[in-house]
Amino acid sequence: MIQRCRRVDKQLSTSPLQPIVGDHNAFNSIKSRLAGNENDNWNSAHLDILKQTELITDDVVDRLLGSKRMSRPSIRHRVMNLVCGGHFHPKSIQCRNVESSNGMDCVLVVCECLSSKTNVVHKTYAVFEDKPDGEYQIDLSSCTCKKGEYFCSHLIGFLYLVSIFQHKVQTQSDFENAY
Repeated sequence: MIQRCRRVDKQLSTSPLQPIVGDHNAFNSIKSRLAGNENDNWNSAHLDILKQTELITDDVVDRLLGSKRMSRPSIRHRVMNLVCGGHFHPKSIQCRNVESSNGMDCVLVVCECLSSKTNVVHKTYAVFEDKPDGEYQIDLSSCTCKKGEYFCSHLIGFLYLVSIFQHKVQTQSDFENAY
C-alpha cells in the first residue's frame, strides 16, 4: 500500500493512525461509594462476595441472554472454550463498592480474560447488587471487548466462573492455584 502511494506521489501521513474510541464507557452508569468495609478500595478477597450473589445457573444466563441469543450454539461453544480453556485469570479478580446512577448499592467485580480468538486480554466488569442474593446487573456490567456494552461471551464466561465459585470452591487460594 505504501509503495503504491509513493508511485502516484500521494502524500504519506507522518503520524500513525489512532485507535477509534467508541461511545461505550464502562463506568458511565456507576460511581464509587463508601460503605465502611474492605471494598471501599479495590480488594482481591472476592470469594464471600461472589458466594452471596444470586446463584448463577443456566436459567439465569438464559434469562440474561434473552430469546434472540439464547438458542445460538456459537455463544455457548465460545463460553465453554473460555471457561474450560483457562482463559480467565482468577488472581486478577478485584471488587469495589459502587453505586448505580439510580442510587442502587452495588459491588463491581473485575476479572481479566484472554480472548478466545486473539491474544488480547480483556477486562470484564460485572456488577452485582450489594445484598444477599444480589442480582447480576446486565445494564451496568461491561467488557473491554468490541461487544462489551452488550452481554458478550467474556461476561457470560465470568458468570459461569462465579457459578463454579458458588458451588464448588471452599477457599479462594485453592481455586486460584488449581484453575
